[in-house]
Amino acid sequence: MENNNMENKPKQPASKPGKNSKRKIILMVSAVVALILVIAEIPTIRFMFTHVDTDDAFVDGSSAIVPVAPQVKGQVMKVFVRDNQYVKAGDPLFTIDPSDYTENTNRAQAQYQANKNELKQINLSIAMQKEMLIKAGYELKADTAMNTLNEENAQRYENLLKDNAVSRLSYDEMKTKYAMSSAKVGADQATIVQLKTGIQNLKEELKTKTMVTHALEAGYKLAAINLQRTTVYAPCNGYVTKKNVNPGAYVMPGIPYLSVVDLDKVWIVANFKETDINKIKIGAPVNIKIDAYPGRTFKGHVASFQSGSGSAFSLLPPENATGNFIKVVQRVPVKIVLDQASYTDTPLYPGLSVYPYVLIKQ
Repeated sequence: MENNNMENKPKQPASKPGKNSKRKIILMVSAVVALILVIAEIPTIRFMFTHVDTDDAFVDGSSAIVPVAPQVKGQVMKVFVRDNQYVKAGDPLFTIDPSDYTENTNRAQAQYQANKNELKQINLSIAMQKEMLIKAGYELKADTAMNTLNEENAQRYENLLKDNAVSRLSYDEMKTKYAMSSAKVGADQATIVQLKTGIQNLKEELKTKTMVTHALEAGYKLAAINLQRTTVYAPCNGYVTKKNVNPGAYVMPGIPYLSVVDLDKVWIVANFKETDINKIKIGAPVNIKIDAYPGRTFKGHVASFQSGSGSAFSLLPPENATGNFIKVVQRVPVKIVLDQASYTDTPLYPGLSVYPYVLIKQ
């Protein structure tokens, strides 16, 4: 019976030696391919262990975007630029009607010039008064000397008259001459006092007029500056954006009507996790990849850390002492400066998404 059962079983095919060889070859090839892949990925793996990265990063243009606002009000006469146009520092952007400012400048200049002429006249008057004062001083000296002589002669004649050596007429003449010279000395002294008073008054007037002239000069300069401000110039090299000014529009001072973006002043702000901050050092090199330019790697370095996490400077900072507390991993903004200031073929526009990779180990 057992023999019958043995005879009814199907016979197993004998394993072929060639099939085992193929399996071994496939395993060997797979192992070699796996090894090659591992070897090829070694730089990537090593890069992962020597760098920290984040996708929470962007190109910051807070200092690159320069709003342009007029400093005087008026109607726009002409606009020289268009949106996204490249301009250089000092290029005219638009002009404001200068009529009122030209008139103000001319009037202020006329007033200032008139007061300058008055100052010249006062200075001339003071010089003339001083010359007259010098002359009066000399005359006083001469008249004083003559008066002294006449006084002595009158005394002699009086003594001679007592001795009847001279006539009464001669004595009276000498006495009159002395009186006249005394009066002349008094007149000279009064003239000197008058001249000194006049000079002092002129100096006071000169002081007041000088202050008025300085004020008018300042007004004239301000009017001239406002006249120059009727033409608005580009504050820096860059591209015109957000243009909102057209001929005929009335503009007001202090209100930006366009912006100039200086792409040479951008940097990267990367918000790293607080657990990665201790690994990052200032000056560490950074590889930067930007979504807008796939396949392109930019170079930079860590410049500084913000003194506080992003949430600490938010509009509504968290109050962990109130309510239920849920721990959230904070992020700290890190400033990354580009090693090359300008990229003409791949400009870095503010707001672009960035992937920075900071070297933490050599």
